[in-house]
Amino acid sequence: MVYNLFKSLSIPSHTMFQAMQRFTVLSEWLYPQYITWDRLTLEVKPTSRSKRLIPMMLSSLVAFKAVSFVYFLTRQVVSYHKDKDITFNAGVLLILASSGYSIAVVISHAYIFRVDGLRFILKNLSEIKGEGAR
Repeated sequence: MVYNLFKSLSIPSHTMFQAMQRFTVLSEWLYPQYITWDRLTLEVKPTSRSKRLIPMMLSSLVAFKAVSFVYFLTRQVVSYHKDKDITFNAGVLLILASSGYSIAVVISHAYIFRVDGLRFILKNLSEIKGEGAR
């Protein structure tokens, strides 16, 4: 009986664009994003600057952590006396972490300073897909 109920129940599938819209609307209650979706017209609009304080603080924290990683990595590579605790594997992990932090800094700064470009791209994408405001 339960099997037949689950068999007749179908979950609607979403495109990647619809999934991104739903995720953004769902994550707004955690902390405000740089862009918000209007729930009625499904258009992208920028978040007000007063609500962007927490994401900007988190982005600056990521940037500070990236700078400290690059400083530590550079100090280990350039220094004459190497740290004995840093093996080859640890060095590779430090390089991977440093590149990951660099990518995170670039993405967060793109969200901060390129909100209008992101809005333009998402609006045109919704019009191409036919899922935007009609």
